[in-house]
Amino acid sequence: MTTRARNEGPAVAGGGRTGKGAGAPARFQDSTACVGCQVYAQGRVVGRIAADGWLEKTGLDPARHRLRKPEGWATDIAHLGLPIRGVRLLTVDGDVLEAPIALWRRYGIRVERGHGVQIVLPTRYWVVRRPGEPAARQLPLFAGV
Repeated sequence: MTTRARNEGPAVAGGGRTGKGAGAPARFQDSTACVGCQVYAQGRVVGRIAADGWLEKTGLDPARHRLRKPEGWATDIAHLGLPIRGVRLLTVDGDVLEAPIALWRRYGIRVERGHGVQIVLPTRYWVVRRPGEPAARQLPLFAGV
């Protein structure tokens, strides 16, 4: 495990390298081994692994970052090789989008449009929580409970 700088934490998914070896998968057995680790793509920090095991990307502007064809959200292919539960996106609008890793593997679409190989997950597979909306809760199985 390498470190980028004293306060940046360990490097993950390519470690900011370019050229040969860039985008190499991380060497962690589970996401708890790297809580707070920064995740890189093309030498830039694009997210971090949250305490609950999700790859979290923040500050995304849907007008700029969401793909139009196919309509969805993309991540670097190396990120899906990390030991994560899924991908969580926090937009500038305050929306929180989540998609578990199983959906990425089953429904992801491979694209390459000048930012390296990426996987796009169409918008219909994302769970979206908007600010001000109550969190979904599990309904009781039996009426008397």
